[in-house]
Amino acid sequence: MPRIPRLLILAQSPPPTHGQSVMVGHLVNAASSRFPDKVVHVNLLLSRDEQDVGTMRPAKLFALAACTLKAIAACLFKGAREIYYVPAPGKRGPVIRDVLLLSILRPFTSRLILHWHSVGLGAYLADHPNDPWARRLHRLLRNHSLSLCLSNSSAADVAILKPARIAIVPNGIPDPCPDFPSILAARQSRLAARKAALANPDAPPAPVHLLYLGLCVRSKGIFDALDTAAALTASLNSRHPACPVTLTVAGPFRSDTDATEFHNAVAAARASLPTHLQALFSVNLPGFTGPDEKKALLAAADLFVFPTRYENEGLPLTILEALAFGLPVLSTRWRGIPEALPPDYPWLAHPDNLTQLPTLAADALVADPFLSLRSWFTKGFTLESHLSQILALLVPPNDPTSP
Repeated sequence: MPRIPRLLILAQSPPPTHGQSVMVGHLVNAASSRFPDKVVHVNLLLSRDEQDVGTMRPAKLFALAACTLKAIAACLFKGAREIYYVPAPGKRGPVIRDVLLLSILRPFTSRLILHWHSVGLGAYLADHPNDPWARRLHRLLRNHSLSLCLSNSSAADVAILKPARIAIVPNGIPDPCPDFPSILAARQSRLAARKAALANPDAPPAPVHLLYLGLCVRSKGIFDALDTAAALTASLNSRHPACPVTLTVAGPFRSDTDATEFHNAVAAARASLPTHLQALFSVNLPGFTGPDEKKALLAAADLFVFPTRYENEGLPLTILEALAFGLPVLSTRWRGIPEALPPDYPWLAHPDNLTQLPTLAADALVADPFLSLRSWFTKGFTLESHLSQILALLVPPNDPTSP
């Protein structure tokens, strides 16, 4: 009877809850259910919360050592010689982590599978040829068996590592909006009210709700979202009070300093408006939101504003969540984002010219793409589609040991 090689999934599942850990959690659940005798999961539990991801703390070395011992035990005693791993983004701390971990595990590995949830390591390695940690990681990852990439842009980043195979598998999520018909009706009703308010001074004002979801750092676009909300307040209400604008920024700040800077920017944005428009502009900061609160925000929003230029952005799950709700997305032509949206999608700004954002936002707020965006999601970004593609690559159907 042939020996059954086991797959070691060495990656962090929630908590903390962020896009990468959520997708790993889905994979672990699906793989363990479908192949219970072939999968071993060692939770690479290094980060305490979303703000802690990618940072360096001495305590992480002890956690890394414990996870390494568990992984070695899985290799030696459970025959886990195929390793699935989510590698570092292009940051020094995670690069050092990967060198320490993979230097020990690589001799036990017959097949190394890398799943690129972040983008930027390839560019980092190319830009740091004299860094001994970068050189060592390059050697450890070179010629690995399989790279799972979220988009063609992330595949281009990892080409420097010369993987034996690259597979493009977009993210997929459980449908967060199973009651879409009622959401669609509400969106169309709000659109009609908005158009009437803009055209007719005697029509009731139609509030506009903008939504940002994600980690609150400048490079992900929170300040650009704020500028867009302020500019929309001025343009939508230039002739008469038609559309009060509310921006909801839902997510954690990485530090108190970042939070203070944004609060000051909110005050400055309000003060920049004419006095008679200031009451028509507001910003909500609910912080981190759970699943139910997030669904309510997505259902109530009129435009998802995510003008990211984040250096390690891959394919944000929040954009897929917006699509599931038929919610128009205002974002950037950055990394895998254009590939997550329909061809010729009109509301993407060039990442080097975000002055386009208010004009694009105003156009999106009088359009009706709701049903087409929902259809785009259901055709290409469901969790079932994502997992079926991933599992077929992790355990190929022609594998003689497959169940």
